[in-house]
Amino acid sequence: MILLATVLMMVLPSPTAHIVILFVLGILGNIISGIFTPAAGAMLPNIVNPEQLQQANAYFSIKSSMETILGVVLAGLLYATLPLNVLFLAVGICFIISGISEMMIRYEHTPSPEPITLRLAVSDMKDGFQYLKGQKAVLAIMGSALFINFFITPVMSNFIPYFIKTDLAAAPSYLFDGFLKPELWSSVFSVCMGASSLIGAAVLSARKQEEKCGHKVAVRLCVFAGVMVVLAAGYWRLVNQGVSINGFLLLFCAGCLAVGFLLSFINIPLNTTIQSRVERNKLSKVGSFLSVCSQGLIPIASVLAGAALQAFGSSILLAICAVGFTAAAVLMLANKHVQTI
Repeated sequence: MILLATVLMMVLPSPTAHIVILFVLGILGNIISGIFTPAAGAMLPNIVNPEQLQQANAYFSIKSSMETILGVVLAGLLYATLPLNVLFLAVGICFIISGISEMMIRYEHTPSPEPITLRLAVSDMKDGFQYLKGQKAVLAIMGSALFINFFITPVMSNFIPYFIKTDLAAAPSYLFDGFLKPELWSSVFSVCMGASSLIGAAVLSARKQEEKCGHKVAVRLCVFAGVMVVLAAGYWRLVNQGVSINGFLLLFCAGCLAVGFLLSFINIPLNTTIQSRVERNKLSKVGSFLSVCSQGLIPIASVLAGAALQAFGSSILLAICAVGFTAAAVLMLANKHVQTI
């Protein structure tokens, strides 16, 4: 698809055509990702020993963090130096090489006797949901993961671009404005989060896998909520009240470092628990159900966040997200089923 998009962008050079191609490519790419991600997640427990699941998930998190850091740097450099067609061609070739490397993975797998159809996919998701109804503890942590995803989306996808385009771009001066354009501060935030996530994952990769993590993860989620409360209050005081936009830039960078580190200590144990608690033949079905819910909530969260930004402003949006994180943390901490895992 990416190589086809490259050819189409060469044949149709108008900006309007490029926008349409990018939208179509994004939609089709997300459909493929929705199929690939649950299958890849279900594969991991089949190729590593149960006691190595946390280490394996930590390695995956390190990989993702390195992608965030190197991807942001390389994307900026390549976009500035290469024509868009050449850049797309390079990305398409990378995907082909990745696909070839996937072929080298060997593990025991019994294919479904039924042909793969949309009806079978829906049936598998229903089966996964029915299975989850009997797994209260797993259902509770998956609900927490959905809450985290729902309330982090407005911060990353709505607040940061809005802050950069309105508050930072309109400021007469700001930190490092001599060589950092306002848009580049978004990359700084991403690198801060990616670097701290990498450190957190590296720490967990060297630790022994815990038998129970529910209570500790709930406590970490409470700390996460506390960070969001501080960021919301900091924006209101430092930016809305006009005290110091540089102070908020430093505070938000510190917040990104804390959030990245905490997310590693929340997501990796949660993924490990789900993979070790869910039956192997149900794992991809449960993963599909979680993926559909998670991906379905992202556009809803973005639309609601956009409406909140337009109606009430950035301070209220951050306050709503902080309250949402706090509610998720309290509910998880009080859930008796979470304490058993």
